[in-house]
Amino acid sequence: MKQQIQTIIEHALASLGVSGVAASVDVPENAGHGDYATNVAMAAFGNEKCKLKNVKWKTPLEFAAAIKEAITKDQTIANAGIVDRVEVAPPGFINIFLTEASLITEVERVLKLGETYGKASPAKRGEMSDIRYKISDKAEKTGEDAGEKAAVIGQNVGQKTTEKPHEYSRAKSAKRIMVEFADPNPFKEFHIGHLRNITLGESYCRLLETAGHDVRRVNYQGDVGMHVAKSLWGLWELKNQGVDISGAGKTADEKAKLLGRGYALGATAFEEDDKAKVEMVALNKKIYAQDAAVLNFWKEGRKWSLDYFDTVYARLGTKFERFYFESEVAPLGMQIVREHVADGVFENSDGAVIYRGEKAGLHTRVFVSKEGYATYEAKDLALAPLKYSEWPYDLSIIMTGNEQSEYFKVMLAALREISPD
Repeated sequence: MKQQIQTIIEHALASLGVSGVAASVDVPENAGHGDYATNVAMAAFGNEKCKLKNVKWKTPLEFAAAIKEAITKDQTIANAGIVDRVEVAPPGFINIFLTEASLITEVERVLKLGETYGKASPAKRGEMSDIRYKISDKAEKTGEDAGEKAAVIGQNVGQKTTEKPHEYSRAKSAKRIMVEFADPNPFKEFHIGHLRNITLGESYCRLLETAGHDVRRVNYQGDVGMHVAKSLWGLWELKNQGVDISGAGKTADEKAKLLGRGYALGATAFEEDDKAKVEMVALNKKIYAQDAAVLNFWKEGRKWSLDYFDTVYARLGTKFERFYFESEVAPLGMQIVREHVADGVFENSDGAVIYRGEKAGLHTRVFVSKEGYATYEAKDLALAPLKYSEWPYDLSIIMTGNEQSEYFKVMLAALREISPD
């Protein structure tokens, strides 16, 4: 509908012999100002190419009145039935009100076309940027920066009707775009923050697809770490208390709640019981080492979580092409950090390995802990090239909170030093 209104305005301008100005159209915040509004009359007076000051319209308001007359005449001749009336407001706004019939017709189109409504035809694929093992400002972004890009791009998917949908803004060049979102940690309960992230992530993906891009949805999850040790320790403690912790006869939801109970018990004991804390630290080491004594128990708990998460994704209408896990990238992340101590990218400090972010105007962060574990930072160093090696992309978007902005700045600074090209 918006494009139709733009076309109507363009026809009106052409009938008045005016060119060189874009007919931008917006939806007013105040419904009393019409269904659509344009400031094209004022924009034309500020555009030297139009040279309106040399013609009969002396002010933007006079020109707006002329456009109104041209639109009204055009609609009468064409008998389009789209515009009900046009109003002009100082200093040169044009407010356009649609007919009830046109709104009803558009609703019928929405219902008929379903998910294909508003989707653009596939754009021609543009050249891929050669980033490979490199991450530039344009390659890996936090959700805060990525949102600006995602607001203007998208891709077409299969149509469910033979009727051609309206084609709105289409990307000039189709891109391969990877979007990471959701990222719930196994062994912990799914919460409202994950729901928000999935809603935003899936929305971005659909916008990207709608504008003609090739989108790959991925999910990165923390299946190792102290939260896992706390949950498994808690499950064992529940078993000692007589609770049935087997999965036999339990639904995915019931298994997830049992893991949540285990985590809550373990997290409390970790803070209040020194003996339990020591046991969980030892358990964490065994999990990272894939110790046979705990491996099957860990795999079973992880499967419970992932099965439950799948039920949530299905309810929300999203599906991921790839699931990445911290256990998968931790060894490579550790290797990358260790390899770049000698060249000065990282340095040893009190048993840990750190990155001095101050040299890049940032802050220092730990990449390998004193206990010898790869931190989130080190794991992300390995995740970035792994993503690209599997599915070479033009742009990678990570949906995350603003509070992660400084974290990503440090991680990306370290990654640029590792691969400066």
